[in-house]
Amino acid sequence: MPQANNPQIQLSSHVMQCFCRPAYYFTGGIMMKKVWKRVPFLLVAVMLIQGCSSIGFGSKDSSKITLKVLTSTSQFNAYVPLLKEKFPNLSFEVVDVNGKLREENTPAGERERRAIEIIEAEKPDLYYSFSPDYYTSESRLVDLAPLLERDHVQLNEIQQQVVTSSIDSEGVLNRLSPTIDRYVLYMNRKLLQENQIAEPTVPISWEQFRETAGALKEKSPNASGYEMSDSWWSYFNIFVGEQMMGLRWIEDGQLTLDRAEWRALSEQLVEDYKQQISKNDGYNPNFNERLRTGMFVERASYLHNMLPSNVTPEDWSIVDLPKGLGYTGPTPYLLTASLSLDKSSKHIDEAWELIVFLMSEEGASLISSNTLASGFVTYPQFVNIGDFPTDVIYQSEGRTAPKATEYLTHTAYLHFDQVMQKQLGAAAAGSISFDQAWGEVENTIHDLNADPANFIIRSN
Repeated sequence: MPQANNPQIQLSSHVMQCFCRPAYYFTGGIMMKKVWKRVPFLLVAVMLIQGCSSIGFGSKDSSKITLKVLTSTSQFNAYVPLLKEKFPNLSFEVVDVNGKLREENTPAGERERRAIEIIEAEKPDLYYSFSPDYYTSESRLVDLAPLLERDHVQLNEIQQQVVTSSIDSEGVLNRLSPTIDRYVLYMNRKLLQENQIAEPTVPISWEQFRETAGALKEKSPNASGYEMSDSWWSYFNIFVGEQMMGLRWIEDGQLTLDRAEWRALSEQLVEDYKQQISKNDGYNPNFNERLRTGMFVERASYLHNMLPSNVTPEDWSIVDLPKGLGYTGPTPYLLTASLSLDKSSKHIDEAWELIVFLMSEEGASLISSNTLASGFVTYPQFVNIGDFPTDVIYQSEGRTAPKATEYLTHTAYLHFDQVMQKQLGAAAAGSISFDQAWGEVENTIHDLNADPANFIIRSN
């Protein structure tokens, strides 16, 4: 899991995007009915308002245009040479919001307000791996579904899955990504075999997962049963609850972690850490330090850290995440290069053309050949992961839950995160009981739930 040292941006990438947790020539209405009911009205209304525009949004102009791009990472800069070659009439002004906040030494409690100021002042056309919807209740993003349908954009089967899993709970598709990733479970088959422990059969239940980890720790005290790859209790608690149990941590503008199922899960995670069955020391890029770990949860792209060590499917298996509480849904795709359009942009046509190109097979080929992919492109023929099958990356069965449209404000999340880290960390260290720790967590949850201002409930 990604590090959560910057909770605001991390929330916009997984638990919430997240966490956590599929391409259209629209042939047969894979999208939710709610989306398509609005399409005729939207297209007619937009055509009446914009008249001469070919898409109905912004302007269509072959003259030189500068697209303003807001991002939370410098990664988009690597795309610029490729895009300039394909679109010689375009230039790009890239604003790294995170970088700007760091340069200004913006205090954590002021980041939300300052980010909103930056968004409003910069007037972006395009967002890359950054969503303004985590800051404001009214969405600034264009619904991309009507554009996909109108332009008969050809998307392959994998991209169709990504699109379907990217629709939010309001039935809106506001982002696409030419690259994806997915959280998976890495199982150290060699270590399990050496300790005569049966490899759990797929699909793996949460109970089997914990039992296997406990058995390995008992037989090999120097080994770790499992790792969650993140050191922040709030982050991986929510990750496990949402991705492996099918729970929602926010419903109807209220935190749900005071419910019995969340308490039981948190107690199990704390107990496993306390007994040294699990580790949550944070992301570890050094694969060799995980050779004494029975199982670990990480992105599928972590395999690139493993391949230089000549790992084989005989030594390691990569499978879907364990599931509990009867949940059987697939692990959602992560949009590792998400692209969105701002409703107020004057250049939506041009920015949309750029997105369509990056989603194409030609775009995927260029992304791969220029090693720009964060994760994997959505065309498997360009993916090389040695002898490991790509099935676990491009999983096709089942439908994920719609993307959330409810979030804690940055300030509220920081408070929640600090309480979880302090209390559950203390319980895991044995300095206080779990009951004491959870009592403080519940008090914090009730306090946050009492004030609607702590929540952003987005409307499209």
